[in-house]
Amino acid sequence: MLRLSFLFAGITLSLSLIIQASPTKLHEPPPEPGPVTELPGYSGSIQGQEAGHLKVNTAADGGEAFLFYWFAEAENGDSTSPIVIWLNGGPGSSSLDGFFMENGPFYIDPSAVEKGTHYVKSRLYSWHKIAAYMAIDQPAGTGLSFSTSNAAAAQNENEATEQLYRGIQAFLDNHKDKNYRSRPLIIAGESFGGHYVPGIATKIIEMNKDPSNSAIKLVKISLGNPWVDPAIQNPLMPVFAGEHGTLTYNQFNQTKSMANNCTVQILKFKDQTVPKWVNDYCMQAVNIVVKDSQRNLYDFRRRGPDYVFKSLGQYLNREDVRSAINAVSVATKKWDDTNNWVADQFAAGEQNTKSGLFPTLIESMPVLI
Repeated sequence: MLRLSFLFAGITLSLSLIIQASPTKLHEPPPEPGPVTELPGYSGSIQGQEAGHLKVNTAADGGEAFLFYWFAEAENGDSTSPIVIWLNGGPGSSSLDGFFMENGPFYIDPSAVEKGTHYVKSRLYSWHKIAAYMAIDQPAGTGLSFSTSNAAAAQNENEATEQLYRGIQAFLDNHKDKNYRSRPLIIAGESFGGHYVPGIATKIIEMNKDPSNSAIKLVKISLGNPWVDPAIQNPLMPVFAGEHGTLTYNQFNQTKSMANNCTVQILKFKDQTVPKWVNDYCMQAVNIVVKDSQRNLYDFRRRGPDYVFKSLGQYLNREDVRSAINAVSVATKKWDDTNNWVADQFAAGEQNTKSGLFPTLIESMPVLI
């Protein structure tokens, strides 16, 4: 099943509503997390990295949810450096998108894939050069994370936040010998991370108040092009496109009117979950802006295709790669850059604001937006 989706100003846009099923049939537990010492297509040495699945939920029907992570220790050897957790948005976009295409230790060179060797290369400006770095696919169903039943998967943002919190705690508990819990933690994200990051940060602050919980040393959060307050952000999209000359006069007026009405509908649901139908309506205006602009969605200065996920998908759907990163088999879980089931589950609430969380966060820590 295919749903055409792409990112603009932090949200996943849908051109159809064909939804794929989320749960996977798991006949045996996923591999235990373990070291990553080599990668197919990579000729260099790998040290201080590990990957695997963390169980974050067991539902009443016996179904389980697992989040996949990939951790890389700071390359500079500083065992006291911060740990940075990276979250892509979507909702439903894999954090391995960012790992391989933005800020992680490796990237795939599409021009070298056809040659068959040395097509996985080191990123010069990887964040792990100066800090420990960990990408987490969440919620379950996203990327290489999965659940064995619908009931085990997060059905909304609150449940996703709870499961992510359990995953972070499980990772820290699994590394007591390395005392990761004593190191500063930074949570960073982009796009729908404007919901995820302040949500998990607020959760950590609240849970740290209870001395019976193992404290998480969260010190900062960082957000890039975050989807935080849709009632404000939606009407600015056609304005931005219009100011850059990518819309006709009629298109500008049409999309501006639709986006403003979108805000009117959002504000009718103050202190409630903004329903899916409002999200679908709001997307109509944004789809017009995107389709007619013919601009690169990740760099508005350029025309042409966006990120090319084909090479990454082919790579992550190889059994030898899954074995190298201690991930569940391809037969159990196919990797896609964006999971449509997750996107549809989270459509209700996608137009809610998270701005109310920021005063407390800003009082508690540095916040980069």
